[in-house]
Amino acid sequence: MCVCVCVCVCVYVIRGPEVQVLDYQTQQLQLFPLLAAAYALVLAGQSLLRQYVSIQGEIEQGNFEHMQEVSTQP
Repeated sequence: MCVCVCVCVCVYVIRGPEVQVLDYQTQQLQLFPLLAAAYALVLAGQSLLRQYVSIQGEIEQGNFEHMQEVSTQP
């Protein structure tokens, strides 16, 4: 999704000397929420990956302190 939205925005921005498509509010209303969602998903994924790697390293060292935070059991 992120790649598609970024490519779409880039195509709209690089249109030559004519009026930029992103200057139209209707295009902004359609593209900006998608772009924001794509970035939010990428950042959330990166954060989860960092947390996973950190906790996995702790578990390998025998530290199970954070195990409850990642447990799927209530």
